[in-house]
Amino acid sequence: MTALEDLRLLPADVVRCGNYVFVAPTVGADAAGRLVGEADDGGYTQARIAFRRIELGLQSVGAELADVVQTRMLLSPNGRRSLAARGEVLRDVKPSALGFRLESLAHAGADVEIAAVAVVDERRTLLEDESDFGRAAAYARAFRVGGHVLIGGTVAADSAGALLAPDPAGQAHALLGRFAVQLAELGASLADVVQTRIYLHSFDDLDAVAAVHAERLGDVRPATSVAEVFRFGGDETRVKLELEAIVGGAQRVDAGPDAWEATGCAGAVRAGEQILVAGRTAAGAGSAAAQCERILERIEADLAALGASLGDVVQQHVYVAGREHLGELREALRAALGERVATAFLLVRDVGRAGAAVQIDARAMIGRAAS
Repeated sequence: MTALEDLRLLPADVVRCGNYVFVAPTVGADAAGRLVGEADDGGYTQARIAFRRIELGLQSVGAELADVVQTRMLLSPNGRRSLAARGEVLRDVKPSALGFRLESLAHAGADVEIAAVAVVDERRTLLEDESDFGRAAAYARAFRVGGHVLIGGTVAADSAGALLAPDPAGQAHALLGRFAVQLAELGASLADVVQTRIYLHSFDDLDAVAAVHAERLGDVRPATSVAEVFRFGGDETRVKLELEAIVGGAQRVDAGPDAWEATGCAGAVRAGEQILVAGRTAAGAGSAAAQCERILERIEADLAALGASLGDVVQQHVYVAGREHLGELREALRAALGERVATAFLLVRDVGRAGAAVQIDARAMIGRAAS
């Protein structure tokens, strides 16, 4: 196999706004777009190449791997060794993380897709994960940079992997209780939460998990997304949560029926110069492209209510119920937002609304449109 240093690689696509750098999902491909690696290496080589491309992308905008505060890794069934590559590359950084094994990835044939967020020149504090997995994957339980706290995708298990509760409501309670302790250790609280993402084993569990979310965070009203994913643990693991908090006051707009009202969420939250928009769907709007256009109209309205526009969007997550919708969604988003948005496509089992093919959440940075 060709040595990594001998490959011609293109930098990852990145968006920098102020001190923040958002890295679009990146695969282990050479400059010609060919995926690199052996079929039996479990995605290790692809992950190493993807991280090298991310490093090149960060360097192109004045950042480096040491500035990374969060990674998001999507793995195919063959991508089991990708996390070992992460552990080697980020051993001294230990960012927050989210990872899933999915049946297939948006980039056909890839074993791993890696996205990242970096923050330049800000003081950082982390809570290390002392579990075997945390040490191997260089994973922080929670990470604070400036006033921004990120807690990566977490299931309700102890350091030995034993579940803390057998049912979805109990698991959600355990997770939010754990998050409250971690936030306190980093000088924040649940009152500072601006975004949550809820990943379910089955939408049959939504009511139970949403009730707990509303009980603990209903007065806070973060921007929330919900999706049913293929695999993040055994059948007994019913929910995975991730969370962001920004210390200080926040403005909010109402969720509306196309967001996750039962969770007690807001439609969008502004904290400082960042705006987090909740996951939106548009069931009944027609094709996936038509649903996308309707969702973007609602996102645009939410942003306008908080002093921003679609031109300020820097990052979005697009949850897609079926590979057959990817092409038209890519075209619709490119037409509406151009190329300068870090967009992650997640092929999920369900977006939770009958007739809905897509759910989109977004992050905007005030002033991006003018930059």
